[in-house]
Amino acid sequence: MTDITSYTPEIEELFLRFLISDPDLFSRCLNIVDPVYFSRKYRKVVELMQSHCEHHNSMPTLDQVNAVGGVKLERMDDIDVEHHDWFLKEFETFCRHKALEKAIIDSTDDLEELWCCRRKDQSSSASGLGQGLGLGVF
Repeated sequence: MTDITSYTPEIEELFLRFLISDPDLFSRCLNIVDPVYFSRKYRKVVELMQSHCEHHNSMPTLDQVNAVGGVKLERMDDIDVEHHDWFLKEFETFCRHKALEKAIIDSTDDLEELWCCRRKDQSSSASGLGQGLGLGVF
C-alpha cells in the first residue's frame, strides 16, 4: 500500500526534489520516468534532466534545472536508505498510475476511430439490396 493517494503538484515537486538531490535515484528511475507523467509546470524540468543525462552523462546542476525549467526546486538534505526505499516505491506507483492514465486517454482516440469505422460499415451495409427483394415471383 502506498502512502500517497493523490498526485498533486506538491507531490510532483517532492519527487523532482528527490531526483535532483540524488543522481543514483535518478539513474535508477531513468527508464520509467516520462515528462508526460508530470504537470506542464514540471515537464521541462524532466526533459532537461533526461537530455542532460543522455548527452552529458551527468545530472544538470540545480541552477540549470531552475533556470531552464522556470521553477525553484531545492535539494533535499539527509536522504537515507529508508527515504530511498519510500521514494522508489512511491515513484514506481506514480509512474504506473500515470502510464495507465495516459493509455486510457490515448485509447479514447482509438475508440473514436473504431466507432467511425463501425458507422461507415453500417451505412454501407444499409445501402445494399435487401435479401429476397423482387425474388418472390415464382
